[in-house]
Amino acid sequence: MKTLNIKQASLGRAQSGFTIIELVVVILLLGILTATALPRFMDVSDEAHGAVVDGVRGSMQAGIAMYYAQYTAEGEDSTDVGYGSGTLDASAAGYPQKTLTASTAIGGADCEAVYEGIMQVGGRPIMVSSEAVLTGGSAADIETAIEGAAANTDFIAISDDADDPGVCSYYYIGQYTSGESGGAGKGPNRSIPVLQYNTATGVIVEASFTLQVDNP
Repeated sequence: MKTLNIKQASLGRAQSGFTIIELVVVILLLGILTATALPRFMDVSDEAHGAVVDGVRGSMQAGIAMYYAQYTAEGEDSTDVGYGSGTLDASAAGYPQKTLTASTAIGGADCEAVYEGIMQVGGRPIMVSSEAVLTGGSAADIETAIEGAAANTDFIAISDDADDPGVCSYYYIGQYTSGESGGAGKGPNRSIPVLQYNTATGVIVEASFTLQVDNP
């Protein structure tokens, strides 16, 4: 009786892993990608926040111009300007403001009302107000208001009426409301974009405010 011997052929080749050199090359490539892509991503994020500020400024300026046109069309009636929410009075120059009496200081809530009165409701950034009247331009008051804002806040309206009568300042804090706007160990000082609206001229200018951050 014959025995049938079947030799099993090798079905695969010997497997080998990455060499040390290959691993080093991969690590270097990942490092290069991280060094080049991360700053670009951060730039895109900054550009997006800058676009929010530019968009709000443009929308507000357009709303102010339309309000003034309506004010002129209605015979310069400061108490009956039928534009937007209909809750705004005209300043002496015909531009929107909340407080009619010139001797009354404009508060943060009045500045918020101007924003809400001339901006479209749908999709507008979230605005809150602070009633701090900044005697002497106290940076500490501004910092307190910014750091106390809710996490979902985009802008905070603060009146600078004590120093600049009839001026509303809108601080953009949407980029700094994730817990990094203040306190110890939060990193370097932050530059906050500010939109300043003058009810006497109807002009909005962009400025900045440096938020002091305490380091441990």
